[in-house]
Amino acid sequence: MNINTKNDFELVPGCTDGISDISFSPAADYVAATSWDNQLRIWEVLPNNTAVAKAAVAHDAPALCCTWSRDGTKVFSSGADKTVRMLD
Repeated sequence: MNINTKNDFELVPGCTDGISDISFSPAADYVAATSWDNQLRIWEVLPNNTAVAKAAVAHDAPALCCTWSRDGTKVFSSGADKTVRMLD
């Protein structure tokens, strides 16, 4: 099996524990990821297949899922701490 890694990119700084969810913005070149290290992280993906860290939001327990608003201006995360966070 051939795997095409031509369009791969590394998210730095990365998560320090397992990723629980990942979501691409519907309106811009941003990706959000939640992880078991209690964080929601957001990166901007550049045309040269690099990614730049833009923001991080902490939960008090593992961050379990994330999603973008339809217009791509907000990202939401929820966690095992029974909270929902929104980043505008």
